[in-house]
Amino acid sequence: MTRNTPSRPPARRAASRPEAAPAGPRRPANLLGLRTRTGGFNFNRLLVYLIVVLALIAVSFPFWRPIAFPDPVEVSFAEFTPEQQTYVRTLPADRLALLRQIVAENPARAADIITALQRPIATFDDRLPPGDTVRLAEGGFTTLDALRGAAGTAVLYRLEGIHFLRLEAMNVLPGPALHVFLSSQAAPTGVAAFDRDLGPLKGTAGNMLYRLDFAPTGFLSVMLYDVTYQQVHSSAPLVFR
Repeated sequence: MTRNTPSRPPARRAASRPEAAPAGPRRPANLLGLRTRTGGFNFNRLLVYLIVVLALIAVSFPFWRPIAFPDPVEVSFAEFTPEQQTYVRTLPADRLALLRQIVAENPARAADIITALQRPIATFDDRLPPGDTVRLAEGGFTTLDALRGAAGTAVLYRLEGIHFLRLEAMNVLPGPALHVFLSSQAAPTGVAAFDRDLGPLKGTAGNMLYRLDFAPTGFLSVMLYDVTYQQVHSSAPLVFR
């Protein structure tokens, strides 16, 4: 006797899927809306974007300018005040170049030079006392560099047994602490043992008179000297009559 095995239902046919249509050409991505509906390029929108970018660059320029375009004055004179930096920008090229060298070696001296240059011109017109004067010697001042120099004449006078030094028609480049010296050197490079300090330079223009309480024997020049930084500022070799 055989068992009756259940009959299996007939297998269903798999439903036929419709075949996918072939893909057409792929359209490029419409980045930032720069493509029109017809596939062309939207130049008007690109122009708007460019204007916006340029406006952002212009507005933010003060913030990124020091990084992209460092100011040479701000770099060289970073420790100085904004007012001093503004003044430095007005200096002639030769004076500015020399000041850059000085600030690298001695920032304090550079700052004092700038302060001196910013002072207003001080003009004097000292006259000799009345009487019979004798002109003993004279010499013209020289310019040493773009920051040290003077124009004018140093004249030694004798008046009734009293000696005077008169700086005449002067025009002096200002310096930090200028004094007037009688020097035993014809072309002084510094203060020597026998030099005589006549005191601070009175001004930077005009005529300045100094009375001497000694006979100017053995002196070969008049020197303008920076007593703070020990620098010769200018000198005038004396030619005796």
